[in-house]
Amino acid sequence: MDQWQGEFARIFTLEEARALLPAIKEQFRRFHQAQEAAAWTVEELEAMEGKRTRANTLEFARPLRARREALGALTAEMREAVSAVQDLGVIIKRLSPALIDFP
Repeated sequence: MDQWQGEFARIFTLEEARALLPAIKEQFRRFHQAQEAAAWTVEELEAMEGKRTRANTLEFARPLRARREALGALTAEMREAVSAVQDLGVIIKRLSPALIDFP
């Protein structure tokens, strides 16, 4: 048992794990919300890129940059949500659908 415990920074009791579930659910909600928005933003980017030509490149420059910046912010939001769960000592096995483990 000592060897198993040495692999993890924290070992949870059942009560501790249950107490953390609301905060963990909120982080996964945050992750999935950002993920959905990122998917929509990628679709917008692809559509805009498909309409861009040499003649209208300047017209699309600002909107494309804004969408790319938005995608970067959404990616950061997803990373922050994952990190928040991992910082609790919880192991994320899968993101969608969420699957976690409490050592």
